[in-house]
Amino acid sequence: NILQMYLDKTSSYSTCLPLMAGAILAQESKELAVQLNELGKTLGLIFQIKDDELGLFGDETKTGKPVGADIREGKKTLYYYSPSIFLFCEFSIYHSK
Repeated sequence: NILQMYLDKTSSYSTCLPLMAGAILAQESKELAVQLNELGKTLGLIFQIKDDELGLFGDETKTGKPVGADIREGKKTLYYYSPSIFLFCEFSIYHSK
């Protein structure tokens, strides 16, 4: 499952770990650390999905990575597994202008 991969990858080390480490270092409650872990999972998913979107539809001069590179490199992204999302994104981009 691609979302599980995102949770294991981006969410774990980019958001959950720093948030929980902050709670531990601040000597906050275990309950708060658990809540921050859940928040981190959600933020990590959002970040990774947006990163994938920018990799396909973003401006290379702003993102610093070539548009479509993830697809050309065969990276397993949400867009790789769910091509119908392309249609939604293209529709959204077209109608937001």
